[in-house]
Amino acid sequence: MLFRRLAALVFCTVVLIGAAAARAADDPEAVALVARGVKLLEKRDYQGALARFREAYDIVPSPWVAARIGFSEQGLGRWAAAETHLDEALSGATDAWVEQNRAVLEKALAGVRARLGWINVVGSPVGALVRIDGETRGVLPLARPLRLEIGDRAIQVVADGYVSWQTRVAVRPSDTVLVRTELEPFPRAAENPPPLTLPAAPKGGVASSPLVAAGQPAASVNDNEQTVGWILLLSGLAAAGGGGILFATDQHVRGDRYLVGALMLAYGGSLAVAGTGFLIDYHRLRARIGAGHQAAHFTVGGRF
Repeated sequence: MLFRRLAALVFCTVVLIGAAAARAADDPEAVALVARGVKLLEKRDYQGALARFREAYDIVPSPWVAARIGFSEQGLGRWAAAETHLDEALSGATDAWVEQNRAVLEKALAGVRARLGWINVVGSPVGALVRIDGETRGVLPLARPLRLEIGDRAIQVVADGYVSWQTRVAVRPSDTVLVRTELEPFPRAAENPPPLTLPAAPKGGVASSPLVAAGQPAASVNDNEQTVGWILLLSGLAAAGGGGILFATDQHVRGDRYLVGALMLAYGGSLAVAGTGFLIDYHRLRARIGAGHQAAHFTVGGRF
């Protein structure tokens, strides 16, 4: 980190000597902003210098200002942006200041490019977003490979209706990493079951069919429920009757027979009530199923 900043400062110091005088013909406000930026660079305030140089570039978008922006970005470690602005500065072949300092600019640009590589993501579907380290950098198909700093990079490709895909790759200096991906669509939801259809009627005859869905079991009555109901009812009545006799014959003495009779009477009554409930439910279910069968069968007449 220290070496990087010192190198950037050396480059800027060499290039910026006599800059204000050399640019006297340019906009005075831009020259003043550049001069302020140079002082900030000398203090290693790269962020402040970058802000002043950008203000100057908005006034005079020229190669000599772009070079200073590139130097500031180099000091901040923003290698891809620094490459863009230094390359822009070197493209100004008719700029006297650039020609005078071309060797320094080219050396700075070479140092920046040694920290950059390329990633080319190809695949489908068209329009899928390509994200590098969580930042969206383009859509498929990419117009050109992506310029990235060297090191491990997380790549993610996402698109609506498709399962997202991600991987990690190592970006090397001046090298291009080719990444291929074909996103898989999300599984389709299960189709709805086919509608119910009537069986074909015999030619010239009639067809009768119960409206029962395929695979759905018909309702049935469990006869054991009726048997249990009668057992509980009769057992309860017998217990209650026995308890009533014991209770009645010993109600004045109120001894053991009285207590046992009372308990049998209560217990027998409970069994009788439970048995009655079983029988009522049984008969209600039979009546409901019988009515359902009548409504579920119909006859279609005519010729088909």
